[in-house]
Amino acid sequence: MAKSVKTMKTEKKNEYIEKITKFLLENEEDVVRTGSGELAFPIVLENGDECFITLKVSIPTGTRDGEDYNGYAVANSYKIDCEKSAVKAENARKAKEKKIAADKKRRENSAKIKAEREKRKEG
Repeated sequence: MAKSVKTMKTEKKNEYIEKITKFLLENEEDVVRTGSGELAFPIVLENGDECFITLKVSIPTGTRDGEDYNGYAVANSYKIDCEKSAVKAENARKAKEKKIAADKKRRENSAKIKAEREKRKEG
């Protein structure tokens, strides 16, 4: 009897989980399997805090409309989203600089007005 596609995908997923586990163990990581498609290993941050990195391995099936998953298209979409985010962040940075400059000018003008008012009171 031929294997089902689901069985073949599960076997391939497990094969890659084993490869990733072997790689991590060879690099002296304390890797554990935390789910059918998930690995985890502890790390220590520069400040001494301990936490875990998790890796999830899956074979996506695609959309509900029957469109197959295309990793290249998803990667391209992610790249475009990152570029848009970078542009948005740059625009926000420029707007903040503009606001800071306007606030500084407003404070300087307010200080001038206050100084003139104080001068008139004295005179």
